[in-house]
Amino acid sequence: MVDGSGLDFLEQLVQKGCQQPHFALMSGDFSDEDLARASRLGCTLFKKPLDMVQFTRWVKEAERLIPPQRTLHDWLASCSPDGDVSARP
Repeated sequence: MVDGSGLDFLEQLVQKGCQQPHFALMSGDFSDEDLARASRLGCTLFKKPLDMVQFTRWVKEAERLIPPQRTLHDWLASCSPDGDVSARP
């Protein structure tokens, strides 16, 4: 990313009140600091090359934990500090 890492972006989302419980990032090289930050943020890290079996397991587990009645609007509201998604571009 040009203005920071994926972990920087994720950290900003969490600081703004995003309550989305399932985050994952992929990179060819994670430092020990990255691993610690990801753990604190509850983010799953995948190394390149991507292990599709491991990734598919993660996606299926995340999908299983999503309440079936949840809508996209609920997801957007969970990532907005005030819950208002009408002002989004």
